[in-house]
Amino acid sequence: MKIIVVNDSVYPLTMGGSHRCVFEQCRELSALGHDVVCVTANEAAVARVQEPGGFYLSTYRRSENSLAKALGFITEPARIIGAILREKGGEPVACLSVQMFPSLLGLIWNVPKLPPFYYVYHGSYAREMWTQLWPRFKRSLKVSDLLGALYGAMMIPVERWVLGHGRFPVVVLSNYTRRQLIDDLGVKDDRIVVVPGGCDTQHFSHSAEGRARIRARFGVDDDTSMIISVRRLEERMGLDCLIEAYADLRQRSEKKVKLVIVGKGSQRDYLERFAYERGLSSNELAFAGFVPDAELPDFYSAADLFVMPSLAVEGFGLPVIEAMSCGVPVLATSGGGHSDLVAAIAPQCVVPQATARALADALVDIFSGRTKLPDRSACESYARQFSWGRYCSGNLAVIDRVLAQKSPPAQTRA
Repeated sequence: MKIIVVNDSVYPLTMGGSHRCVFEQCRELSALGHDVVCVTANEAAVARVQEPGGFYLSTYRRSENSLAKALGFITEPARIIGAILREKGGEPVACLSVQMFPSLLGLIWNVPKLPPFYYVYHGSYAREMWTQLWPRFKRSLKVSDLLGALYGAMMIPVERWVLGHGRFPVVVLSNYTRRQLIDDLGVKDDRIVVVPGGCDTQHFSHSAEGRARIRARFGVDDDTSMIISVRRLEERMGLDCLIEAYADLRQRSEKKVKLVIVGKGSQRDYLERFAYERGLSSNELAFAGFVPDAELPDFYSAADLFVMPSLAVEGFGLPVIEAMSCGVPVLATSGGGHSDLVAAIAPQCVVPQATARALADALVDIFSGRTKLPDRSACESYARQFSWGRYCSGNLAVIDRVLAQKSPPAQTRA
């Protein structure tokens, strides 16, 4: 069966959770013998090349201008998929798995005789664009950021109308995003299918050797606890909230604790200034920068606590499962798929408000011993229920549903 998967990017071109989900979905489907093409943006356009994961990658050039990039997400996938559909010979396209709202919009508008499709909702694209670019514009005063933010604001009602009035199935990765679709976007419950994301629990496993090596690298001795957060350094990730909460913890607790933030992004300089202004030295807070996937299990293993301080648009929360798979308990802000994951194993580790004060209070309770954390065995056992094989099977079940809805009724003999 020929399947096309559409997103704004894919792992390892981009390291976000949705991009990892796309990669694993394509890889698993290819391993099952399906002909899979992933259509996505990249720094350069490539007609079609086979990836190490076994699937084919077809890319279009991504603009650096915020508004031009957003418009490209509408027009370019429709152009590429239209060309694929017009190809002579070969297996016809059976189904589309669309995971980016502007691309969904472009396909509906611009591609006649669109094959059966379903939409994977990782979160509100329009709201994320607005919440990310409007604060960026206030700092940069760039016209492109302003236009991009206004475009995001204008897309909010469009997204609500298209998703709310469509008839296609919508896949979500958590009950949080399911509730969001029903309450905020008016999507009927019978159109929504919850398919939780996965984790390679063999790769993400505790390493005593890795723990010792990473703790030594950052000067963390046996008497010091280590907090880690693995995030893209962007506005909605809540890292300034975490830094402020950590500074508060340092004032209120005698416990020796070091914070290590892993990741890269546009807010790196801002976050370093933010930490400096709160009196935090490199001995207390370290920015590790980008860490390749091969080394991440060692970083997780080195930690005594993983913190997920997201402020918005967290459809699943892949780092939560990766950390738990390495035996590390997680503290999470509420209001996202990540908090659903944590609440299922440790409801006491969900912070009711995504504020620095609430996060600091939770950290003080943890390091004073008032809040009990799940042990390593419990974390590892919980993480094992999330696999990429199950995620792929869930998507295949949705594809079967889509194809069944599009099939003509069976003929009966007189």
